[in-house]
Amino acid sequence: MASIRVDGWRSGIRFDAAHVIPHHPKCGRLHGHTYALHAEVHGDVDPATGFILDFGTVKDALRQVADELDHHVLVQARSPHFSVKEGAEGVEFVIAKKRYHVPKPDALLLPVEATTAEALAEFVADRVLAIVDFPATARRLDVGIDETYGKGAWATRTLRA
Repeated sequence: MASIRVDGWRSGIRFDAAHVIPHHPKCGRLHGHTYALHAEVHGDVDPATGFILDFGTVKDALRQVADELDHHVLVQARSPHFSVKEGAEGVEFVIAKKRYHVPKPDALLLPVEATTAEALAEFVADRVLAIVDFPATARRLDVGIDETYGKGAWATRTLRA
């Protein structure tokens, strides 16, 4: 088995976003990061093409997801620690005694329980799976997200046994 790898820092697949991680002493305050998205696809080299999958396919999918997330406040819509209300004017979420109101165009409700690097990696992996029609040669997808250079998390999806 072989693999191809896309490094989001070197490929310019980055986005800026803000988030809050409830009950964390430092990250419990609204703050932001410049994130980078990465992917590695493991599989068999197709003898007809000479590769597992075209790099451009993976890069385009990662860029699409980065563009979706860019310059938003990422809100964990499924959090047991948040009270989230979406209205016509905006999104309001309450953490402990802090109440945030974010204009609707600036907030992005994500179907996650947390906006940690781990949860965001899982979200991005699912989005890449929804975007890319992986060929039979691809067996496994690993997706990474860094909150800053050298600090991040990865999620794995099995494509074929």
